[in-house]
Amino acid sequence: MPDDDQLEQQYRATLDERRQAEKELKRVEAGIMALDKQAIEQQINVNFEDILLQLFDSDVSTERTRAVLTRVFTAIRFMGKPEPYTSVFNIEIVPGVIAAELTSTQELDKVKTVFNIKLSTTHSRPTRWVIEEI
Repeated sequence: MPDDDQLEQQYRATLDERRQAEKELKRVEAGIMALDKQAIEQQINVNFEDILLQLFDSDVSTERTRAVLTRVFTAIRFMGKPEPYTSVFNIEIVPGVIAAELTSTQELDKVKTVFNIKLSTTHSRPTRWVIEEI
């Protein structure tokens, strides 16, 4: 059985380790906060239309484009055809993915935006497509 001196030494060693771990945690958290602040500032100033130019650039691989689009459009559901030449879709997107891609930063906003669209056309030529949010 350990004596009091040994227990006290173990206690002090454990206490020192804990203090060092707490200091390290504070240092890491401060670095993360600074990084997040910088990433937030970059993402706030993003022009979301730029993603189209980046994604559909001929230098971007098909796999990369597919991976980003899969993360941006988490769901596209066909809801029905209320009338001829018209379809309704439910779409879920994560705008934070776009901001992260455009700024080459970590995805900070994981909130999904859900909306419904009506896609319609006519039988006449030339074909004209109309997209409306409903």
